[in-house]
Amino acid sequence: TNALSVLPDEIGKLSKLEKLSLAHNFLTALPKSLAQCTQLKTLDIRSNNPPLLVPEEIKAIPGITILE
Repeated sequence: TNALSVLPDEIGKLSKLEKLSLAHNFLTALPKSLAQCTQLKTLDIRSNNPPLLVPEEIKAIPGITILE
């Protein structure tokens, strides 16, 4: 278990990011800037408490798999 409750908007600057595991945290939302990570293929957001809301902009990244 981690203790992240907020992910900074600057995450969107990681344009070559391919995998991101945010499982087992306390996140409630993801910044829309994450949609700028167009190389992102796997986003693991399992077991966040409360459940994490994923913006449509992130769901629209081509080829992304979101593990909820």
